This record gives sequence, C-alpha cells and structure tokens, in this order.
Amino acid sequence: AMALVVLFMLMAAMFRSLRDSAFVMATLPMAVLGGVLGLRVLDLAAGQTLDLLSMIGFIMLLGMVINNAILLVAQTRDAQAAGATLDAALHQALDQRLRPILIGALTGVLGALPMAINPGPGAVIYRGLAAVSVGGVALSLVFLVVLIPALLRLADSRRQAATAVDGIDAMPVPQTSP
Repeated sequence: AMALVVLFMLMAAMFRSLRDSAFVMATLPMAVLGGVLGLRVLDLAAGQTLDLLSMIGFIMLLGMVINNAILLVAQTRDAQAAGATLDAALHQALDQRLRPILIGALTGVLGALPMAINPGPGAVIYRGLAAVSVGGVALSLVFLVVLIPALLRLADSRRQAATAVDGIDAMPVPQTSP
C-alpha cells in the first residue's frame, strides 16, 4: 500500500495533476484482477496457490501496467499542450503509443506463457509468477486501451459542462425598468 501511495505521489508530481495520476492508477485493479484470474486458472489446471513468487509477480505486474498507462496519458497531454483537441490527442497518442504498448505487453505475455504451462519438475517454482504476469498484463491491456481514453473523455466532458454552467452563471441579468 505504501508503494502505491508513493507511486501516486510521484505521478502527481510528474503530471502536475492528481486526476491524471488517478486515471493511471485506475488500470491497477484490472491488472490485479487479471493476475488473480491467471493464478486461479493455473490452480484449476495444475494446483498452483498463492506463494511468495506469485506475490512478487503481482508487484512486477503493477510496474509493467503503470508504465503503459503513463505512456498513454503523457502522450495525450503532450498533444493537448501542442494545441490538439482531446479527441485528436487521444487519436495521436493511440497511433504513436499503441504499437510499443502492444509489443511490450505481448512479449511479456508470450515470454511468460511457456513458464506458466511447462510441465517440468523445476517449472513448478515459477508457474505462479508467470500466471500472474500473463493474466494481469493481458487483461489490463484491454482495459488500458478502453479505460484510459474513456476516463479522459469523461473528465473533459464534465469540465466542459462545469465551464458552461459557470459561464451561464457569470452572465449579467438584464434589468427591466418598471
């Protein structure tokens, strides 16, 4: 928990925005869920339970997922700072960062998959770590590409609605004479 708080504060300082840091952190529950599902599937197939290496796998997983989300949010905010609208910035960020994110995620998943399904006697030690990695990265990748743009659009639409309401409230009311 302390590592997550420190991570959140570092991202808030980097982005200069608590909201953007929260958007990045929103991908973590999906990664943890994917890791738990991966471990559960392995438990059903090979009798794997949560052990020390599986817990280390969860910590590694959170680092991998955070990096992908940071890339997407940072690229979006850079494009917006250059004058692009949010939709154009998201389109540009996905165009420029989706391939590196996919390559990193797929190499992580496909690289750990043999370790998760290898039937050898020495492989039992690392199966949990690999299952957490495979499940977490795979599930979080789907939600990263869908969740981050949706959250950014939702926040922007709320900000625009609040600005519109403030603009209406700030308009002078015409006075009528009796």
